[in-house]
Amino acid sequence: MFQTLISVYQYATFHNPDNFTDPDSFLPERWLPSGHPRYDSRFDSDCKASFKPFSHGTRDCIGKNLALAELRFIIARLLFSFDYELQPGQQDWHVRQKNFVLWEKDALNVQLTPRAG
Repeated sequence: MFQTLISVYQYATFHNPDNFTDPDSFLPERWLPSGHPRYDSRFDSDCKASFKPFSHGTRDCIGKNLALAELRFIIARLLFSFDYELQPGQQDWHVRQKNFVLWEKDALNVQLTPRAG
C-alpha cells in the first residue's frame, strides 16, 4: 500500500473558471435557488459542489466548529443589539412561505433600530 498524501488547494478550486462564473468576484447571488426573484441564470453552470470552505471528511478544517460557533455568537449579538420591526406589507410573511421538499421564502423586510444602552 502506498503512503501518499494527496490534498486539494482550495483557493485554486474556488477560483477556477471551470467551476464558477466570474470566480474572482464577490457575487453572493450565485448561491440563490432558481426560483428566487434575484436568481441569475449565468450561474447555472457553476459547480457548487466544488465549494468546500472547511474541506470535507474526517480530516476537515480543525477550526470549523470554532468558526460556526463564532457565527452563532455574531448572530446572537445582532439579535440582542437591535430592535426589529416588520416593514409595511410584511405582516403575513409566514403565510407566503411555501414548504414541500424545499422551503421557498420571500424576502423579509425589517427595520433595525439600535437598542439604547
